[in-house]
Order: sequence, then structure tokens, then C-alpha cells
Amino acid sequence: MRKEMWKSSAEKLKSVRWLAVMAIFLALRIVVSRFSIPVGVNLYFSFDFLINAICGMILGPTAGIIFAVVEDIMSYMLFPDGYGFFAGYTLTAVLGILCYAFCMYDQKQSVLKIAIAKAVSSFGVNVLLGSYWTYILTGGSKAYLYYAGKSLFKNAILYPFQVVAIVLLVNLLIPYLSRHHFIKAQKSPMSLVR
Repeated sequence: MRKEMWKSSAEKLKSVRWLAVMAIFLALRIVVSRFSIPVGVNLYFSFDFLINAICGMILGPTAGIIFAVVEDIMSYMLFPDGYGFFAGYTLTAVLGILCYAFCMYDQKQSVLKIAIAKAVSSFGVNVLLGSYWTYILTGGSKAYLYYAGKSLFKNAILYPFQVVAIVLLVNLLIPYLSRHHFIKAQKSPMSLVR
């Protein structure tokens, strides 16, 4: 983790332009997350991972952390669930954005970097940590491994499709984001590994 990455990301918090971009993505993230398909107890499928990937790529770690915290709190305030506010989900949101920021921010995009970011987000954050939060919130009504197994099954099935969706979206957005200085200039399509 380079110090410059944190610093350049923090600079975005001083810019009205970047704060406006964050606000737009914040609204988009909240709206997109409302259109989710329940697939089990505290298990949903949604397209909000695409917003997280783009935010991590263009905002970086520092601004990404602020974005994730504000998004989680605002989502809860606008659409409270039956469990009440739980800071564990805020931590999950922050770690999810950081996965993409560390792999994609301020560098040439590649399929490998996206696959790594999505793997850590899906299996490290969602399966291991998200299952633990579900275990805590349900009062340990079932074993942690039960929730982790369900989450692992869902994330393993969705993983390749989500990676392809992120790759396609990033490739589609690279020319626009480069032209308008949201990311470093990158004219060529995404490479497989670099």
C-alpha cells in the first residue's frame, strides 16, 4: 500500500467536483442496492458490487472509506431492516471498497486485478465476515458454518459472472473516465494480467 495512493485519494475529499461525484455514486449505490433478490437469511443478490468496483477504482482508499461509511449509514437510515443498525456491516462496506481500491485505484486495469479484488471481497469479506455478522445477529440460531456454507455457495456461483460484469463495465467506462481525468489515461483495452 503506497502512501501516495492514500494521499491522492484524500485530496479528492477537498474537491467539490469529487464530492459531487461521490454524491452521485452514493445515490446510485443506494438505489441499486434496493433492487436485490433474496436468496436466504441475510443473503441477497444485487448489482451494487459494480458500483463498489467503480468507486474503489476512481475514489481510492481514503475517499472510498468515507464513501462506504456514509453509504452504509444512509442506507440504514433510509431503509432500516429488522436488525437495527449494526456497525459490523459498516466495516464490511469499508473492507469491500478497499478490496477494489487496493487492486484498481490509480493503476492500469487488468482482468487479474479485478478477479483478485472480487475474490477477496466475495470470499474474504462477504463469506467469512458477513457470515459471522449473520451468526451474531440471529443470536447464533444456527452454526456459523451453516451461514458461511450458504454464503460460500452463493458467492462461488456468482463469482465468475460478477468478474465478467466488472471487466465489461470497466472496459466500457475506461475511455470516458480517462478523457475526463477520473483515472490515469488508459487508451488500450484492459489487459489480461498487467
